[in-house]
Amino acid sequence: MDDTLRRTFNSIDDTVKSLADDVQAHSKRVGEYLDVLFIQCCMTDIYLDDAKARVRLREDHRNVISLSGQYHDLGKALVPEPYQTWREDFSPEETALFRRHTQDSVRLIDTLFGANKTYKNVELNFFREVCESHHERWDGTGFPGHLKGTNIPILGRMCAICDCFDHYVMERRSETPFDDAMERIQAEAGTNFDPEIVEVFKTARPRLRKIFSAHIEKSRVVPTTDTFIRRTVSRPFSLVYRPILERKNGNRSGFEASMRFRVREDWKTYEEVAPLIKREKLQNDLGSYFILEACDAINRFNACSIPCDYVAVEIPGGYMSRKASEKEIEGILKDTGVEPKQLCLEVPQEDFLKQTKGLLENIADLQSLGVRILFKDMLPTELTVMDAKDFDGTYISIGQNSQELLEDPRTERIYASLAKAGAVLLSNNLDRKKDRAALSKLGVTLQMGPVSGDYEGEDILVDRELKLQVGA
Repeated sequence: MDDTLRRTFNSIDDTVKSLADDVQAHSKRVGEYLDVLFIQCCMTDIYLDDAKARVRLREDHRNVISLSGQYHDLGKALVPEPYQTWREDFSPEETALFRRHTQDSVRLIDTLFGANKTYKNVELNFFREVCESHHERWDGTGFPGHLKGTNIPILGRMCAICDCFDHYVMERRSETPFDDAMERIQAEAGTNFDPEIVEVFKTARPRLRKIFSAHIEKSRVVPTTDTFIRRTVSRPFSLVYRPILERKNGNRSGFEASMRFRVREDWKTYEEVAPLIKREKLQNDLGSYFILEACDAINRFNACSIPCDYVAVEIPGGYMSRKASEKEIEGILKDTGVEPKQLCLEVPQEDFLKQTKGLLENIADLQSLGVRILFKDMLPTELTVMDAKDFDGTYISIGQNSQELLEDPRTERIYASLAKAGAVLLSNNLDRKKDRAALSKLGVTLQMGPVSGDYEGEDILVDRELKLQVGA
């Protein structure tokens, strides 16, 4: 590679730094995979009669081909960050925005390199081919040109394999992501990928594995799960999570999921928007939605081997009192494949105090199914042994306003009776050490609130947990 071309490649770095971090990391790995595949193809007698292919398969082009792989997504610098990584829930308009990056790469090449005439350099044309054609597919179903077979430049065919291989590894659909990704590439030979190059890719397996192993920490990713809730950047509501900790040893028992709603540019709690939800009669629809989202999260935690006995889900007031809501919940569990014991439904204080027939019947049916029930923010004066005698295995969180009652002898008797009846007691938002110690003596075994940490989004939580796994 001549000095002029080397300098123009060096000028790309500032543009690449504008890409999302995960896109930059992906591109670096693709460059390394492509380097291995390119050298292997140069040493293999493929396409001997194809002059265009053979002129590219020369080892003295190695540096520029490797850099082309590293910068194959250059055009994403012109795509808004939320759309730089493909997601299945993209609308047609969002898909078009994502797909623009192949042609935007060519535009950037023309802009960055056209002025000094280096665009006519043969190796720079190779770079252009990689950027523009790495999403073309062997059967003609790719983009942007819907090219088919050997009409796709050979360097684009090679980069397509490396690009998809890294995405497949990052999906981590099994405990052996490298082997799984290799199998998927082989299975798509002749449809997505050039079958001859796939055969060469297979022979490079040992060196490809070394690259994978070198980046194993960066390849620590969320396994793909079949979700019912499609996550979009514009979604106006979502669940956020915080741990539920065992008081004695600090180990996590599960997660509490709390509702959040986007109002203009801010996120509001359920309490802040409850009047609007009730006025618009959205409790039932939102209740079903959040239970479904929680089940998706449970499947994701399980797939990532994140320890989670259960997720306690906050749901709108009134949903649990609705007739036949337990049948709907049973259907959600069946559809998502979630074990009932991993779902814990929070019964709001306002619903519990009403003690309607529908609520009590639904609770009994759900407990028979195996779903856990958590009565939220209860004061000792609101609970009696009669309330809890049938609640074996029920979870009860103690409201934060109970501090002044902790020294009342009746509090001790009530908590002791609840524990004897089989209830699991949690403290909620009690941040004074004195209060937590007093509750521990009264049989309160679990902790939510400031001690267990702040609420965070599902993606952030999963990423943090996987980092901890790698550190262990």
